[in-house]
Amino acid sequence: RDDGPAWLRHGPGADRGGLGLLGLIHKDITWDHDRELFFERTREAVVWHRLLYTKDKVEEWLPLFLALTDTLKEEDLLALVKRFSISGKKRISVIEARGEGLHALNRINAGLAAKNSGLYELLRGIPMEVVLYLMAKTGKDSSRRALSVYVTKSRHMDTALKGSDIREMGIKDGRVIGEVLKAIFTRRLDGQAATRADEEAIVRTYLKSAARGKGA
Repeated sequence: RDDGPAWLRHGPGADRGGLGLLGLIHKDITWDHDRELFFERTREAVVWHRLLYTKDKVEEWLPLFLALTDTLKEEDLLALVKRFSISGKKRISVIEARGEGLHALNRINAGLAAKNSGLYELLRGIPMEVVLYLMAKTGKDSSRRALSVYVTKSRHMDTALKGSDIREMGIKDGRVIGEVLKAIFTRRLDGQAATRADEEAIVRTYLKSAARGKGA
């Protein structure tokens, strides 16, 4: 993994030693007890994710960078990125996704993504670095639990049935196969299809419904 700047890994608390690092980075970056706790929660989220050994490749300094610059407006954040010559397609995409992540977090905190399928739709395009930053930022335990479920279960969930299986069961149209797979995946996310047999039952229900429609 890329550990990023050493001063960021060790924590901006070094600023209290007279180095003035935060002032050099940006005048609007603040550091107090609450900001320190936020930064430590972000570090803990990064370590927690590392120990999950998931498929996600995370640049672990980026969630810390997002936590440190949390108080900056979007335009100030992007100007800071340019000033510090932060480059790389992935790094820029992570930083630019902060706004989308904060919008998603607002909806999660408001209870507008109560189901796992809704949470998945909100978060699936957001980089993991941003998700870890959101886990540290939210003040609601329920939101933190929901984000944890997304990271540990929903993010890499898949259906037991594949397109070829559905075709063998009698659905030939590629577009319809895609719709059925999406329906199966949604129910799997929400705990309504735990086994392959459950998924096959969904396909059979669709076939019966289609047959009735033709007979009408």
